[in-house]
Amino acid sequence: ARIGDSVDNRWTLAVADPRGDLILRRCGSATSPYAARAFASRLGRSLEDLPDATFARNCIEGMHATLQSGTPIVEDVDCLATWPGYGNIRSRYRRLLLPFPEARQPTVLSAISLDPSIDLLPA
Repeated sequence: ARIGDSVDNRWTLAVADPRGDLILRRCGSATSPYAARAFASRLGRSLEDLPDATFARNCIEGMHATLQSGTPIVEDVDCLATWPGYGNIRSRYRRLLLPFPEARQPTVLSAISLDPSIDLLPA
């Protein structure tokens, strides 16, 4: 089975360029409409170019951590992000980050599973 199938096609793949910037290479087909629009228009560009700086920074920090450690990371995420054309949207999910440090370019796969029971934002 393809990994995309096992995570309902909710994934992104990024590679580290020589400066350490994470470049978005591919994304799954079942991301939310707001994320799909943002990701598709930024393929080949730095994750720093995502429309919400806090969301982008969270993604980048987790991906760098897994690349530096060389081990998978699982984390619960509860975030409020601003998406163009959609406004502020709260997203709650479990994220699996898988490093592929031996690839030609250091690569990380981020796969998510939606989980509305995750409640980490302050009341």
